[in-house]
Amino acid sequence: MPYKVEKRSKKWCVVKDDGSGKSMGCHDTEAQAKGQLSALYANEPEAEVENLFKEAHDAFGEDHPRAARLW
Repeated sequence: MPYKVEKRSKKWCVVKDDGSGKSMGCHDTEAQAKGQLSALYANEPEAEVENLFKEAHDAFGEDHPRAARLW
Protein backbone atom coordinates (compact mmCIF):
# COMPACT_ATOMS: atom_id res chain seq x y z
CA MET A 1 0.00 0.00 0.00
CA PRO A 2 1.57 3.32 -1.00
CA TYR A 3 1.59 6.18 1.47
CA LYS A 4 2.55 9.83 1.36
CA VAL A 5 3.07 12.73 3.75
CA GLU A 6 0.92 15.82 3.39
CA LYS A 7 0.18 18.92 5.44
CA ARG A 8 -3.35 19.10 6.81
CA SER A 9 -4.09 22.29 8.73
CA LYS A 10 -1.20 22.60 11.18
CA LYS A 11 -0.29 18.89 11.23
CA TRP A 12 1.82 16.63 9.01
CA CYS A 13 -0.18 13.52 8.17
CA VAL A 14 0.70 10.16 6.68
CA VAL A 15 -2.09 9.21 4.31
CA LYS A 16 -2.85 6.34 1.98
CA ASP A 17 -1.94 7.25 -1.59
CA ASP A 18 -4.66 5.09 -3.10
CA GLY A 19 -7.22 7.79 -3.74
CA SER A 20 -8.94 7.32 -0.38
CA GLY A 21 -6.70 9.80 1.45
CA LYS A 22 -7.25 7.84 4.68
CA SER A 23 -5.04 9.22 7.44
CA MET A 24 -2.70 6.76 9.13
CA GLY A 25 -1.70 9.37 11.73
CA CYS A 26 -0.77 13.04 12.07
CA HIS A 27 2.24 14.70 13.69
CA ASP A 28 3.49 18.11 14.77
CA THR A 29 6.54 17.94 12.49
CA GLU A 30 7.24 16.72 8.99
CA ALA A 31 10.20 14.71 10.33
CA GLN A 32 7.92 12.77 12.68
CA ALA A 33 5.53 12.02 9.82
CA LYS A 34 8.42 10.82 7.65
CA GLY A 35 9.51 8.58 10.50
CA GLN A 36 6.07 6.99 10.53
CA LEU A 37 6.19 6.69 6.75
CA SER A 38 9.47 4.78 7.04
CA ALA A 39 8.01 2.49 9.70
CA LEU A 40 4.95 1.75 7.57
CA TYR A 41 7.07 0.83 4.57
CA ALA A 42 9.37 -1.29 6.69
CA ASN A 43 6.34 -3.38 7.65
CA GLU A 44 4.78 -3.68 4.18
CA PRO A 45 5.04 -7.37 3.25
CA GLU A 46 4.19 -6.90 -0.42
CA ALA A 47 6.49 -3.92 -0.98
CA GLU A 48 9.55 -4.53 -3.10
CA VAL A 49 12.92 -3.41 -1.73
CA GLU A 50 13.62 -1.25 -4.76
CA ASN A 51 10.36 0.65 -4.26
CA LEU A 52 11.15 1.21 -0.59
CA PHE A 53 14.48 2.83 -1.41
CA LYS A 54 12.87 4.98 -4.08
CA GLU A 55 10.20 6.11 -1.62
CA ALA A 56 12.87 6.93 0.99
CA HIS A 57 14.83 8.88 -1.60
CA ASP A 58 11.73 10.82 -2.65
CA ALA A 59 10.59 11.45 0.94
CA PHE A 60 13.93 12.36 2.54
CA GLY A 61 15.87 13.86 -0.36
CA GLU A 62 19.13 13.10 -2.10
CA ASP A 63 21.47 13.82 0.82
CA HIS A 64 19.61 12.12 3.65
CA PRO A 65 21.26 8.90 4.95
CA ARG A 66 17.95 7.03 4.79
CA ALA A 67 17.75 7.75 1.08
CA ALA A 68 20.57 5.44 0.03
CA ARG A 69 20.56 4.92 -3.69
CA LEU A 70 20.70 1.21 -4.32
CA TRP A 71 18.87 0.99 -7.61
